Amino acid sequence: MASGIPRVTDFGIGGTASDYLIAEETRGARSLVGQLPTMLTGSYSLLYASPQQRNGDRPDPRDDVHALGVIAYQMLLGRVDAEVKGNWQKRLRGEGVPEWLIDLIGDSVSDEVDDRPKNAGKLAARIAELTEEVENDQADEATEEGDGEEDEVIEENEEEGDDEDDSDEEGDDEADEDDEEEPAWMPQTKTWDGFWFVNVGETIGKTEYRNWDDCQTYGFLAAGYGPRYSGDLKKLQLGAKVFAYMKGLGYVGYGEVIQEAVMASDFIPQGPFLPLLEIPDIDENMGHDADDEDFAEWVVGIRWHKTFDRDEAKRFPGAFAGRHVVCKLSEPKTLEFLRKEFKIVG
Repeated sequence: MASGIPRVTDFGIGGTASDYLIAEETRGARSLVGQLPTMLTGSYSLLYASPQQRNGDRPDPRDDVHALGVIAYQMLLGRVDAEVKGNWQKRLRGEGVPEWLIDLIGDSVSDEVDDRPKNAGKLAARIAELTEEVENDQADEATEEGDGEEDEVIEENEEEGDDEDDSDEEGDDEADEDDEEEPAWMPQTKTWDGFWFVNVGETIGKTEYRNWDDCQTYGFLAAGYGPRYSGDLKKLQLGAKVFAYMKGLGYVGYGEVIQEAVMASDFIPQGPFLPLLEIPDIDENMGHDADDEDFAEWVVGIRWHKTFDRDEAKRFPGAFAGRHVVCKLSEPKTLEFLRKEFKIVG
């Protein structure tokens, strides 16, 4: 600290040592540069070490990225002793950590070295890119929310006395980046004909939450990973008319509720008459946290009147595309379009 400027030399200290030794050798001093990698091999803090470090492999900048991923996880949980193991993603979701950040931490602490950003600089660049996208999305939302009259219209569509905020599906707080023509929401009318908008929530980021093929085959829609998501399904009562929507694709199903929300472990589809989680070909993720009432998948039974595969999803520029798991659907142009596409009479 000869310059009077303190420096943090924790992770990546090998690089600092290398620079010093190389400089000494340039001045003609005897150094141990050639032996440095060997000297550093096997030196690590167990809690932060990558599998490669534990195996005694040569030092690699991606070992530092692994350590930084662990530190980020600990900071988000507020626990310096937290280990990235088990269902660590669930713990972060419980703290409200956005999905993009969970994915980035997952890449950083991956056992496979090639999955990690190549070095701390690449990691910083990814963080900057992702945060910029989030900030842009938030700026767009703020602009939209600034239209007072439109906000009042949407609020009047919500149920009276419902104190729960309609929350985003797991991490689904990103705008439809792959569909600039389709807004994240648009104002609806004050007249409601009883139709509900429901997000399928199949895949968000790199994570698959549930499978639309299963939803079609066994007649259900689902949400999980916390009451803020699964709680919305409980708004759907018997006979409710629902349109299923897939983010970035469009509307893929129309049907009515024939069984109100229950935990996935208690849901029995009408077809095979087996508990959903005992059906051999059901997506294995439907059984996550099966005994945890808060984090388990919750399921509503649906009698589908008409469905479409993903590549046939129905949409048009400006169609309503809510960010909620469940919300009332009353936007006139969207309803007119859906009545036609799904052949709804009356």
